[in-house]
Amino acid sequence: MKCKLTLKESKSNLITHTRKNQGVTLIALAVTIIVMLIIAGATVSVLTGKNGIMKQSITAKEKNAIKQAEEIAQLEYSNLKMKKEIENADNEITIEEIVDKLKKEKYEIKQVFLGDATGIKLSSNMILIKPNDTIELNVTLMGNNNAYYIIINKRYYEIKLESDGVKINTEYTKNLIEEDISKKLKIYTTNNEKIKADMDKNKIKISLKNVDNNTIGIIGRVNVQYTDGKNNFFKSCRVKVTQQINWEEGDISKEQSYVGCYADIDGDGNVEGIIYADLIFGGNDYYLNKFQKISTEDAKEYKISKKNYTDIQFKEEKKVISFSNSSGKDRFYIIALEDFEDDDNNSRFYWYKNAYENKIYDYSLLKDVTTSYFGDGRNNTRNMIEKWENSEYGEKDSLDIWGKIKEQYFDGWFIPSGSENTEFYRALNINSSNYREKGFYNIWSSSRDYSFGADSACVTYFETSSGAWADINWKYAVRLNKVF
Repeated sequence: MKCKLTLKESKSNLITHTRKNQGVTLIALAVTIIVMLIIAGATVSVLTGKNGIMKQSITAKEKNAIKQAEEIAQLEYSNLKMKKEIENADNEITIEEIVDKLKKEKYEIKQVFLGDATGIKLSSNMILIKPNDTIELNVTLMGNNNAYYIIINKRYYEIKLESDGVKINTEYTKNLIEEDISKKLKIYTTNNEKIKADMDKNKIKISLKNVDNNTIGIIGRVNVQYTDGKNNFFKSCRVKVTQQINWEEGDISKEQSYVGCYADIDGDGNVEGIIYADLIFGGNDYYLNKFQKISTEDAKEYKISKKNYTDIQFKEEKKVISFSNSSGKDRFYIIALEDFEDDDNNSRFYWYKNAYENKIYDYSLLKDVTTSYFGDGRNNTRNMIEKWENSEYGEKDSLDIWGKIKEQYFDGWFIPSGSENTEFYRALNINSSNYREKGFYNIWSSSRDYSFGADSACVTYFETSSGAWADINWKYAVRLNKVF
């Protein structure tokens, strides 16, 4: 039997049913929110937690950067090892050599000094600066126990030199404190009115004042002195002004000589030397009484990088010649604008100190090792570096020139032969009345000659404007040459 509901009962049931549905909906919503919060928390933890995805991504990126840096360092280690084996060098590879390579590859490196100071090192012993530039010069405190760190993502990873190569720790070092040595450094300059040097922790910021675009060449030095109460060390850096090159139109002529013009070998705005022999017109060999020449067809092409240039020392306005990328034979011999100077600011060197007293046993045959002929300076230099490396004529001295110029030799520079030295001072009119104002002093050549005995080498004496012979355990300057 069906039971009919009254209107009042139907209304009551509808209200009750609606309230029950609302209750279920609110509970479900609360549960859903709680579940979503739990999921969100778990997601955030997975992404950003200690072992989260983002953390792992950053770590993987850092490890990849470390691996790339380590590969560069290891390749440099292998190259240095091979080079030292070829040269028969007995000195060990240092971590400083590896660090220098990483710095050249634009990695940021920090040094932590751990032991007693043995000296200071500047990142360069000569800087090239344009009138409106600021150049940073790094000062490194040397010691028996230094640690180096590569900085990646603001974290410090230690670089270690081990018996089988270079390793970079994959775990970063916390709470690394770098010593600020600026309070122990005294900075002063020569030619103060033009050079400005400001200390910023372990860096010197160098700029110029009262220098216009017509100033070019060596204008002075920045001098650095370190004192810690127990030690006192000194280093110096030359400052040379260069300019932005605005290339002139056209190649140079093959119908005229450019002896006396300046040379910018790689077109970077830095004048490296002055031309003293143009091989299209011949290099004069005063020993063989003949000219070394090349044909115009064989010669490389060159261009003028600057029409009017005046070097501070030579004080003559000339063109600047630069290499144009072309095949052919080198046309020009150049001599550097200044004497060679090593990292310790030494500018006077022995020819071969401990070879003195007849230790050059094969001097009568030495024309096969060194000659005085024009064009043989580079061969002489190579042969004497090899003899010196092998200690063939006696124990090596730290101020023998052959141990100082190896890097320059591999870059194409060499000590000129006796005839090359004679050619440059005659071609450039360097004589006893003007050699000092042009920045010259008595300079070694790379030549030995059997007729003068075992203990002599050729040196140019500007007081007499002539070549002569001097004992190989004396100290003289060296002015490097290059062919380009």
